[in-house]
Amino acid sequence: MGLFYRLASIAFVGGSLVAFGGQNIIEPARLGKAVVCGRYMMNFKEIVAKAVAANALTVVDSKEELARTLDVLFENEGILNSKRENARRFALNQADVLNRLTAALTPYLDFDERKNNAD
Repeated sequence: MGLFYRLASIAFVGGSLVAFGGQNIIEPARLGKAVVCGRYMMNFKEIVAKAVAANALTVVDSKEELARTLDVLFENEGILNSKRENARRFALNQADVLNRLTAALTPYLDFDERKNNAD
C-alpha cells in the first residue's frame, strides 16, 4: 500500500464504512496523508480515538459524507495541508511512544542467550 499512499494526498482507509472493520491508519499518516475512515474501526479503537483528538483523522458515517469530506479537502488546500501535517506529526508521536516504551523495558529484559539456552 505504501506506493499507492505515496501517490496520493488523501488516503481513505478501506473496510471502514461497513461492519468489516478498517485497516491501520498509521501507515498513511506517517507518509503525511490526510487520512479519512468510516466509523467501523473497532479493531483500532484506541488509536482512532487518539488520532481524532489530535485532528489527524476524519471519521465519516456514509459514502455521501465521504464524498463531501473529499470535496472539502480537494477544494481547500489549507485544510488539506493542515490535516496532512497533523497526521504526520501524530504518526511520528506514536513511533516515539514505542521507542520510549522499548527503552524503559529493555533494562528488565534478559538478553543473555547462554542463560536462556541453559533451561
